[in-house]
Amino acid sequence: LDTKKILYFIADDEFFCGHLFDLARAAQKEGADVGIITRVSRQGDRIQKAGFTLIPLQTLHRSKINFLNELRIFKQLLSVFSKEKPTVVHN
Repeated sequence: LDTKKILYFIADDEFFCGHLFDLARAAQKEGADVGIITRVSRQGDRIQKAGFTLIPLQTLHRSKINFLNELRIFKQLLSVFSKEKPTVVHN
């Protein structure tokens, strides 16, 4: 049986910890390999200590829309998805 790979793509690490941490932990307890793609502000250590793979997106800004920045994010995501080959992506 192959291990399921779940990637959570979340704009902010604090939102992940406040709203999706328990869901990701439950998936992890069921045997899934869980990764978190996010802008890291204050919760990076907590995410890593929980055993999740932390994939920081340094260019992610929630309040600004900029075509070049969006293109960089898209390229980063393509690279991450190509490398990680997730079974499921939770946006």
